[in-house]
This record gives sequence, C-alpha cells and structure tokens, in this order.
Amino acid sequence: MTGRTAVRQDGLQDRVRAAVFEVRDPEIDVTLVDLGVLQEIEVTEEAVRVVLAPTRTACPGRTAMADGIRRAVAAVLPDAEVVIDWRPGGWRADLVSEQGLDTLRGCGYGVTGHGVVLGIRRCPYCGSGRVESTGRFGGSVCKTPFHCRACGSAFDELGTADDIG
Repeated sequence: MTGRTAVRQDGLQDRVRAAVFEVRDPEIDVTLVDLGVLQEIEVTEEAVRVVLAPTRTACPGRTAMADGIRRAVAAVLPDAEVVIDWRPGGWRADLVSEQGLDTLRGCGYGVTGHGVVLGIRRCPYCGSGRVESTGRFGGSVCKTPFHCRACGSAFDELGTADDIG
C-alpha cells in the first residue's frame, strides 16, 4: 500500500476501524479483536490492510474471517481494496482481552493460562478445580475438551499447540 493516499480526516478511518472491530469469530460469538486474532489495521482511501493471527495455522474459520472483514470494509468504503495478511503462529492466549475472556467464559470456554489458580485449571461454569482433560483436541484443533467432575459440564479450552497439555 506504498504511495497510497492518506485517509481524509472526516472520520472515515474511525468508521472503517469500528466496522472491522465488530467482525466476529465464525465459531465462537466473540469479536476478532477481543479474541486477539485481529492484530493490525491500516486504512487509506484506496485500501485497507488487516493482519490476522488465527488461533491455529490451519484454522478452518480463516475464509469466514476474511469474508467478514471484507464485508465490514465494503459497508463503509465500498471501492477499497482489502488486503488480509495472515500471521501464522502469531496468536497467543494472552492476547485475549478481558471482554473476550468474559464472553468466552459466558459461552463455556476456558482460555489456556486464564482461569488457572495456583496451578489448578478451573471450570468456566462453576469455578471448580475438579476438571479433567477428555482428549487432545476438541471440535477443532485450537480447542482441548475438558469435563468438570463437580458440575458435570463439558467445556473446551482455547490455546496453541504449545499451551495445551
């Protein structure tokens, strides 16, 4: 996007950012910003460049995420070129915002490194530490399934291959 015209100071950049910031993950009802997947956005009058770091390199939601970004940009800046740059391996659990953590907990998801107190993994439903892993991968490779022995709930925990254990 070198040599592109800078965005006018009429709020266009803010409107594009606001629209893109509302794009949600296709699998979990949380924004890409709050999930830590949306990492950068650059807006000019001719183009919008977005850097996304999926939770996994082979994330099946990549196409849906990119389509959501393109639709959001087109709603504000219809003629802009949209460039999606993927940053494989760039997502980490600590990038999830506090709002994202609250949303994920409300949907019954844990996030690696969050909800662990004194080295004990906690159930996002009841807070009990009586949880056990029920497999290496859940509904997708970024999720590990767990079962709470206290309340009987099943839940997934999001994390990278290095995080999940």
